[in-house]
Amino acid sequence: MPTSALRAKVAALFKKGDKAKTADAKGIVLEEIVVFMFSKVKGVPQKLMRRNSTNHQVSQEIDVTMWNDRLDEGLEFLPNVLIAECKNWDQPVGSNEIDVFVAKLRNRGCPVGFLVAASGISGKAHELRNAHERIANALDRGISVIVLTRRELLGIGSAGELVHLLKAKLVLLGACRTSIE
Repeated sequence: MPTSALRAKVAALFKKGDKAKTADAKGIVLEEIVVFMFSKVKGVPQKLMRRNSTNHQVSQEIDVTMWNDRLDEGLEFLPNVLIAECKNWDQPVGSNEIDVFVAKLRNRGCPVGFLVAASGISGKAHELRNAHERIANALDRGISVIVLTRRELLGIGSAGELVHLLKAKLVLLGACRTSIE
């Protein structure tokens, strides 16, 4: 898919989400964006993605779970099972939501997860405050939370650009203990 077509599709989906009447409907659109974008990456087949899975107690829901074949030119640097939490909110995601997401990752033995937060996360990155602090704390426990924002997703024009962004986020996480500046 050409760069302009991918960006146009993501922009159209975000507009659809902006018009949605409920928070659930907005979240579903963001899940669509995640599935669409990640399925463009070599080795992340859409047919092996699950949406809105719950545990047996129905106490935790996972927005998107993906299989990663770890292929060259794909996400070979990430584990096989990838989880994404989608928050298509007008406000930044706060500390409590980070803690809940980290618990979901920990309970499933997943060392890496994507928090797709349309409006980013709370706090100041350089001070590791609020949500940034919780991401740093998760890193201490061996869990990497990669935050992706609406602005970042709208800027991606190809699968290669998404892969590059995820690598850059991991470098940022390793250097600064948070994955968003």
